[in-house]
Amino acid sequence: MSGDPEECALLLAEVRRALKAAADFFYPALPNKVRCADGIERAMGDEQYLNRLHQFVAEHVVRSTSKEMLKTELDHLTAFIRRLNEMASKGVHGTVTFAEAKQGLIGLYFFLFNLCQHLTKEAPVARAAE
Repeated sequence: MSGDPEECALLLAEVRRALKAAADFFYPALPNKVRCADGIERAMGDEQYLNRLHQFVAEHVVRSTSKEMLKTELDHLTAFIRRLNEMASKGVHGTVTFAEAKQGLIGLYFFLFNLCQHLTKEAPVARAAE
Protein backbone atom coordinates (compact mmCIF):
# COMPACT_ATOMS: atom_id res chain seq x y z
CA MET A 1 0.00 0.00 0.00
CA SER A 2 1.39 3.35 -1.00
CA GLY A 3 -0.22 5.46 1.72
CA ASP A 4 -2.32 7.31 -0.86
CA PRO A 5 -5.43 8.65 0.97
CA GLU A 6 -7.76 7.08 -1.58
CA GLU A 7 -6.12 3.65 -1.11
CA CYS A 8 -6.35 4.08 2.66
CA ALA A 9 -10.06 4.89 2.42
CA LEU A 10 -10.61 1.84 0.20
CA LEU A 11 -8.78 -0.36 2.70
CA LEU A 12 -11.06 0.82 5.51
CA ALA A 13 -14.11 0.15 3.33
CA GLU A 14 -12.81 -3.42 2.91
CA VAL A 15 -12.33 -3.71 6.68
CA ARG A 16 -16.00 -2.79 7.16
CA ARG A 17 -17.03 -5.30 4.47
CA ALA A 18 -14.96 -8.02 6.13
CA LEU A 19 -16.56 -7.34 9.50
CA LYS A 20 -20.00 -7.48 7.92
CA ALA A 21 -19.12 -10.74 6.17
CA ALA A 22 -17.97 -12.20 9.50
CA ALA A 23 -21.23 -11.11 11.12
CA ASP A 24 -23.23 -12.58 8.23
CA PHE A 25 -21.38 -15.87 8.66
CA PHE A 26 -21.49 -16.14 12.46
CA TYR A 27 -24.82 -14.41 13.20
CA PRO A 28 -27.00 -13.93 10.11
CA ALA A 29 -29.37 -10.96 10.05
CA LEU A 30 -32.76 -11.34 11.74
CA PRO A 31 -35.93 -9.39 10.89
CA ASN A 32 -36.90 -8.70 14.51
CA LYS A 33 -35.19 -7.19 17.53
CA VAL A 34 -33.40 -9.54 19.92
CA ARG A 35 -32.97 -9.24 23.66
CA CYS A 36 -29.18 -9.31 23.92
CA ALA A 37 -26.99 -10.85 26.58
CA ASP A 38 -26.84 -7.49 28.39
CA GLY A 39 -30.65 -7.35 28.58
CA ILE A 40 -31.07 -4.60 25.98
CA GLU A 41 -33.27 -5.21 22.96
CA ARG A 42 -31.47 -4.45 19.69
CA ALA A 43 -32.10 -4.65 15.98
CA MET A 44 -30.16 -7.45 14.31
CA GLY A 45 -30.85 -6.64 10.69
CA ASP A 46 -28.47 -6.57 7.76
CA GLU A 47 -26.99 -3.17 8.60
CA GLN A 48 -26.57 -3.95 12.33
CA TYR A 49 -23.60 -6.22 11.76
CA LEU A 50 -21.72 -4.79 14.76
CA ASN A 51 -24.65 -5.64 17.06
CA ARG A 52 -24.69 -9.14 15.61
CA LEU A 53 -20.97 -9.66 16.21
CA HIS A 54 -21.29 -8.51 19.82
CA GLN A 55 -24.18 -10.89 20.41
CA PHE A 56 -22.35 -13.79 18.80
CA VAL A 57 -19.35 -13.29 21.09
CA ALA A 58 -21.67 -13.02 24.11
CA GLU A 59 -23.50 -16.23 23.19
CA HIS A 60 -20.73 -18.45 21.85
CA VAL A 61 -17.45 -17.71 23.54
CA VAL A 62 -16.98 -19.41 26.89
CA ARG A 63 -16.76 -16.99 29.81
CA SER A 64 -13.14 -16.38 30.69
CA THR A 65 -10.54 -13.67 30.94
CA SER A 66 -9.73 -14.22 27.29
CA LYS A 67 -13.42 -13.74 26.41
CA GLU A 68 -13.31 -10.37 28.15
CA MET A 69 -10.21 -9.48 26.12
CA LEU A 70 -11.98 -10.53 22.91
CA LYS A 71 -14.99 -8.39 23.83
CA THR A 72 -12.67 -5.46 24.51
CA GLU A 73 -11.01 -5.92 21.09
CA LEU A 74 -14.42 -5.95 19.46
CA ASP A 75 -15.52 -2.88 21.44
CA HIS A 76 -12.43 -0.99 20.32
CA LEU A 77 -12.84 -2.06 16.69
CA THR A 78 -16.56 -1.25 16.83
CA ALA A 79 -15.89 2.26 18.14
CA PHE A 80 -13.38 2.78 15.35
CA ILE A 81 -15.78 1.51 12.65
CA ARG A 82 -18.73 3.50 14.03
CA ARG A 83 -16.61 6.66 14.00
CA LEU A 84 -15.78 6.05 10.35
CA ASN A 85 -19.43 5.35 9.52
CA GLU A 86 -20.57 8.54 11.27
CA MET A 87 -18.03 10.59 9.36
CA ALA A 88 -19.16 9.08 6.07
CA SER A 89 -22.87 9.57 6.81
CA LYS A 90 -22.34 13.22 7.72
CA GLY A 91 -20.60 13.79 4.43
CA VAL A 92 -17.28 14.50 6.08
CA HIS A 93 -14.62 13.69 3.54
CA GLY A 94 -11.54 14.04 5.67
CA THR A 95 -8.62 12.11 4.39
CA VAL A 96 -7.91 8.74 5.89
CA THR A 97 -4.36 8.47 7.09
CA PHE A 98 -2.08 5.52 6.51
CA ALA A 99 -2.00 4.96 10.29
CA GLU A 100 -5.83 4.81 10.47
CA ALA A 101 -5.96 2.34 7.60
CA LYS A 102 -3.37 0.13 9.29
CA GLN A 103 -5.18 0.41 12.62
CA GLY A 104 -8.41 -0.83 11.04
CA LEU A 105 -6.74 -3.71 9.22
CA ILE A 106 -4.69 -4.86 12.21
CA GLY A 107 -7.71 -4.52 14.53
CA LEU A 108 -9.75 -6.67 12.16
CA TYR A 109 -6.98 -9.27 11.95
CA PHE A 110 -6.52 -9.52 15.72
CA PHE A 111 -10.24 -9.75 16.38
CA LEU A 112 -10.87 -12.46 13.76
CA PHE A 113 -7.74 -14.38 14.74
CA ASN A 114 -8.68 -14.39 18.41
CA LEU A 115 -12.31 -15.27 17.68
CA CYS A 116 -11.22 -18.23 15.54
CA GLN A 117 -8.79 -19.31 18.28
CA HIS A 118 -11.66 -19.34 20.81
CA LEU A 119 -13.99 -21.22 18.53
CA THR A 120 -11.47 -23.88 17.48
CA LYS A 121 -10.20 -24.30 21.04
CA GLU A 122 -13.74 -24.93 22.27
CA ALA A 123 -14.74 -27.33 19.46
CA PRO A 124 -12.68 -30.37 20.59
CA VAL A 125 -14.09 -30.08 24.13
CA ALA A 126 -17.63 -30.14 22.78
CA ARG A 127 -16.88 -33.22 20.62
CA ALA A 128 -15.23 -35.03 23.51
CA ALA A 129 -18.40 -34.62 25.57
CA GLU A 130 -20.55 -36.35 22.92
